Amino acid sequence: PIATITPDDLVAARREDEDIELVRGQETELPRAIKWRLTRPDKKYETLTVEARRISVDTARIHSEAFPIVTSGAEADMRCRRALMETWVQRETAKFQLPPKYLALDPADVVLIEHDGRQIEFRLASVADQDARMIDALRTDAVIYGARPGPERDVNLPPPTVYGPPVLAMMDLPIINEDVPDYR
Repeated sequence: PIATITPDDLVAARREDEDIELVRGQETELPRAIKWRLTRPDKKYETLTVEARRISVDTARIHSEAFPIVTSGAEADMRCRRALMETWVQRETAKFQLPPKYLALDPADVVLIEHDGRQIEFRLASVADQDARMIDALRTDAVIYGARPGPERDVNLPPPTVYGPPVLAMMDLPIINEDVPDYR
């Protein structure tokens, strides 16, 4: 995080609500599993399917995508798991306003927001400058970006076909039809 935002830093909202609006998406709207279809570099560019799944959730949604990307199975597995974790973490959003002293903040910056006695990491998704800086932010967690690649998948390449030297044989076959010239 590049900044810590306290309740005193927030610009008061025009409505009578709180100065920060925190929203958490419903669990039933999120995917239980993510499936990706990619291309393998080691098996004649055949397709590779990876899946990340959450075990104990109250949703049945499965999100499926196909990418024209060539990558290893371990890398694809790691990124698919990370995408599922990001989806679940980013279901928490925040909207708030900051004074102009925070002009250095740009989208994609990570900030700590103090709220109800705890500090929460948020990544700025959009920044709109008006009389105050209108900020939309998504919850983030640095832990999900440290995931290690999964095990490399077993490669079962067929043995290469080895051809020997060419064989040349001259064949003196009988002429079937007398109408055909000898050279044919």
